[in-house]
Amino acid sequence: MRLQHGLSSSSATLLFPAIGHGGARRQGLEVERDAMIILLDGYAYSYLVPSMPESVRVIGANNNIVRSEAWGELKSQVAHAISEHRGPIWGVDDPRDFPGVADQTLSYYHLSRSDNCAFIETNIEDRPNKIRMCHLVRH
Repeated sequence: MRLQHGLSSSSATLLFPAIGHGGARRQGLEVERDAMIILLDGYAYSYLVPSMPESVRVIGANNNIVRSEAWGELKSQVAHAISEHRGPIWGVDDPRDFPGVADQTLSYYHLSRSDNCAFIETNIEDRPNKIRMCHLVRH
C-alpha cells in the first residue's frame, strides 16, 4: 500500500532495515521531507529512524520519558513542537502490544488518524502487521 498526501518531488520512499536477515525492505510508504513523525506509544521504534529522510522530525510523544499524564519541561517542548509544526504529520504505533495508547496520545495532542494508513513491513518484527503508520490530521 502506498501512503500519499499531496506528494511531490520533495518526498522520499522509506527503506526499513532487516538487520541480520538480508537487505533492507523498500516500502510503499512515501513521507514528505518536511514531515513530522510522532511515535505514539512506548514501543522501541528507534531502529526505524535512520531509514527516514534527515529532514523528517521524529518525536516520541508517549513513552517511558514523556507521558500525557506527566508534567515537565520535556512534555511541554513536545507539545509545542507538535502544535507549531506546519508540515504533514504521521503517527506510528503498535496497536497489538499497546492497545488504546496511541488513541490516548492522539486525543491529548488534538490529532486523529486519516484513512491513509498502512502497516510497516520489516523482518525485524516477530509478526506481520505489528507497526502501523498513519497520516494524522488536526482537530
